[in-house]
Amino acid sequence: MMIRMTSVALAFATLCAVSMGANAQGIVKGAQEGATVGNKAAGAVGGAVGGAVGGVTGGVVGGVKGVLGIPQNTSSLQAGRTTKVSALSGSSIRTGLLGKPLQWTSSDTTQSGTMVFYTDGTAALTNSNLSTGPDDKGTWTMRGNRLCVTWEKLRAGQENCSTWTRVGPKTFRDSDGFDVTTR
Repeated sequence: MMIRMTSVALAFATLCAVSMGANAQGIVKGAQEGATVGNKAAGAVGGAVGGAVGGVTGGVVGGVKGVLGIPQNTSSLQAGRTTKVSALSGSSIRTGLLGKPLQWTSSDTTQSGTMVFYTDGTAALTNSNLSTGPDDKGTWTMRGNRLCVTWEKLRAGQENCSTWTRVGPKTFRDSDGFDVTTR
């Protein structure tokens, strides 16, 4: 009976030690991810709040995973989002954006409209609420991983080049902060 109780106590102590290590890993990982999201959403204050909330959430998730013996990087929270955002390649931009009507919104949501980058190198802007008017036409070209656009009216005909990232199944963001959704 004494040997069995000692074995149970030893197993429990080992389980707790593993759980505490996973819990600490979860706190750090949760705090880092929370701070990153918070900074993007609300600056430094958002980062501090996001880090604190992420740390607590990460600690709970890490502790549960430690008890169950699940590695940290298989979180169901991780499965639904991309932790590393990188610029799309030129070919990915061509595949994901060209020839499709794109609904766009500025980062402050005060401007919006529809645009199409046609495969022949021309572009059309419609239904926008820009000071230059609701419609514009232009041209585009690829320079490496940057999509460069020149509108006739917008930006006084000056070319603007931007990189693009995928932020959802049909949603992209350019380096100027515009969110674009394909139809």
